Amino acid sequence: MSQRRALGVLFATIALALAGVAYAAAGDAWPVAFGAAVLAAWMATMALRGLRG
Repeated sequence: MSQRRALGVLFATIALALAGVAYAAAGDAWPVAFGAAVLAAWMATMALRGLRG
């Protein structure tokens, strides 16, 4: 596995974890949910770049 693909898998894992945090915090702590969702989206774009190339 190349280093670029490994980073893509790592970023995808982090994105999924942050998406879970955003989902769990959605009801009570909306600022935390918003921040986690933004970070999850950012990590997802980096994961796609790593997995494509």
